[in-house]
Amino acid sequence: GAWGKPIPITSGYRCPDRNKAEGGGPYSIHLFGLALDLDFEDVREVSKVAILIKQIAPQLRVGIYKERGTFIHIDVGYFIYPRIDEKWRKGARWYG
Repeated sequence: GAWGKPIPITSGYRCPDRNKAEGGGPYSIHLFGLALDLDFEDVREVSKVAILIKQIAPQLRVGIYKERGTFIHIDVGYFIYPRIDEKWRKGARWYG
């Protein structure tokens, strides 16, 4: 692939119990299988990979967590409409 070595995926879809154990919020995009976390050994790789991801797939949201300099979060949560937040309820049908 474009990176040339294994990509260290640490999280993708999470069941509610795993999400809670990871410290994820109740409306985490991981609960819907729309997020991916990568954790690199070398902090110097992180910005290179983030730039590469945006070049290959500009529609993806890419975040680098400052408190964990080796960590990249990727998601397509913006595809969910309406936004999932504290007002969202299971079983509700949303329009507009």
